[in-house]
Amino acid sequence: TNSTVDWEELVREQEQRLYRAALAILGDAQEAEDAVQDTFLKFLEKAPAELDSPPAWLMRVLVNGCRDRLRAAWRRRAFRQP
Repeated sequence: TNSTVDWEELVREQEQRLYRAALAILGDAQEAEDAVQDTFLKFLEKAPAELDSPPAWLMRVLVNGCRDRLRAAWRRRAFRQP
């Protein structure tokens, strides 16, 4: 875990910003909420102990996660041929 960051404060400050970005990328409210939750979980599990900019790290992880979700959805549609 990232011990130098106040977790509650980070969530409070970044949650809406991340949600808006995810919603803009994914276009679906539930998918956006899931992407934000996954991003915070990844932060707890994988963020370096010393991080210069947690908000920037969170946004990068969120964008990458959203791209992964879009690719997965595209693959599901591509392989689901009538």
